[in-house]
Amino acid sequence: MLAKDPEYQDGGVWLLVDIDVSRIGPAPQRVNISLPRYLVAGIDDYARAHGATRPGFLADYLVVVRKFHRYHRQSLTAIKDGFQLGGEPTPGLGRQPLLE
Repeated sequence: MLAKDPEYQDGGVWLLVDIDVSRIGPAPQRVNISLPRYLVAGIDDYARAHGATRPGFLADYLVVVRKFHRYHRQSLTAIKDGFQLGGEPTPGLGRQPLLE
């Protein structure tokens, strides 16, 4: 039993978490989307040139985009609000909209 193992005796809290693994499991799910032909051709060309498949490319792309947005969310919010990350107003922006 891990609770009696000396390696785990330096304090801490044990937690049990109920996770619905059906939402995070690796089982593929078929998705039907419509894209312009030129876009599909570009995806196929890129995937072929990099030894990937169309679904593999799209899945990898989604992972990269999600990481990008998570990483840059604070920066994008700060820019939108007219402030640098340090909290100082961005010169010339104030609270003016970036796009009009």
